[in-house]
Amino acid sequence: MRNTFLLYTTILFTSACTTVSPLIRNELFIKNNVQTFRTEVDSIQTYDLISCNGKINPNTDIDMYEITGFNYHKNKGIVIGVGVKKIANISNNIVLYNYETDHIVLTTEECNRLLSENKKLSDMLHGKRTNYAETFYSDLKINQNLVISYEAKNGSNQAYYINLWVKGRKMQLNAEQFLASIQKFIQK
Repeated sequence: MRNTFLLYTTILFTSACTTVSPLIRNELFIKNNVQTFRTEVDSIQTYDLISCNGKINPNTDIDMYEITGFNYHKNKGIVIGVGVKKIANISNNIVLYNYETDHIVLTTEECNRLLSENKKLSDMLHGKRTNYAETFYSDLKINQNLVISYEAKNGSNQAYYINLWVKGRKMQLNAEQFLASIQKFIQK
């Protein structure tokens, strides 16, 4: 029975992090906000970098996210789309949810700054020892809608996770995977 539960949990975890959410729709955002149709015929390339449909980390405010790269007329950028589940109505023990979605755009310059300043942020954690219930953050403001940070908490100073504060909401990702995806896309 325990093995069945672990297998079921593993399948849920795997499918939740690989399924692209139909609720965030970075493609729709890019088509309506990035692509300007300079002529009647236009083209844009998009790249699915990272997505997760379902709250995996209880330390975050965001329930789902998509990170999508785009190349439009030789201008590269990244769209980060986030979704937060809100209770809309409770009736007869049935809970109905609405999803609030939001998107931010990072330019190539902002992505390069994020990558170049990252080491400084993680280095700030070295030697920081925190007590129980104490957290130390090293932060970098990328633009008015995005702050990235690492945290040392409960005696740990590892920079395994990177926090993306998207319009004030916390999203926590595997730092190595996030940074490698951004770097690989920007260097294409």
